[in-house]
Order: sequence, then C-alpha cells, then structure tokens
Amino acid sequence: PGGRKSWTVEVNATKDGAVALSWPNLSRLPKNVRLTLKDEQTGRSVSLRGASSYVVNAAAGKPSRYTIIADRAASRPLAITNIRF
Repeated sequence: PGGRKSWTVEVNATKDGAVALSWPNLSRLPKNVRLTLKDEQTGRSVSLRGASSYVVNAAAGKPSRYTIIADRAASRPLAITNIRF
C-alpha cells in the first residue's frame, strides 16, 4: 500500500577511509517509486535512481547513519495539448 517508508542504515568502519555504499540495479522497481538516500551527518540527499553508489569518509569506531526513504512520485493526469481543428 502507498505511503512513505524509511529505513535507517548505520555504517561502522574498522578503519578510517572511504566507504562506498552501493545498490543494485533499481530498474525492477515501479517507475512511480522514488528512493532517496539521506546522509544524516551532512543532510545531503541523493536519488538512488540517479546514482549507483555514494562514497563517504568513515572514521573507525564512529558510526555514521543514513536514511533510505521510499515514497511514491506524484502522478500527473494525462494532458492532451496543442490540438488543432
């Protein structure tokens, strides 16, 4: 059923450095489902359909949190324009 859903993901690194968060091909999801990854540390949001990964600088022993948000894109009614008789 419709509505907005979200999941919190926590990354715990064992050493300092770059960590890539990645996701598989999302083409199997319905086109009207919008997925966003929000970096809770920076506030930055990334469309999961627009990128296949997100790289973060992790610090050992310091967890970082991200939220994955799924919601339905607004649908538009069919509009027929520019008709000439």
